[in-house]
Amino acid sequence: MGWIHDRHMRQGGSIGGNPKKLRETSRYPLRKIVLVIRPQRTIFEPNVVSFECGHDGRAYGTFRGRCKMCPPKATP
Repeated sequence: MGWIHDRHMRQGGSIGGNPKKLRETSRYPLRKIVLVIRPQRTIFEPNVVSFECGHDGRAYGTFRGRCKMCPPKATP
């Protein structure tokens, strides 16, 4: 195979994501979106929303988003 395949396999090599690698954003809790404060202006910009926990933040989702103001889960 080629060098791209070799690099991919060295770095974990899974198409759907590697569950052994902990992504930084997945540590924050999912919260229900209560209100859209400012809708997105372009398709690349997230909405500014208010979460059920009372914090404001940015989210691409319609119903749920990750609140980065709430304490993250502990890393194993």
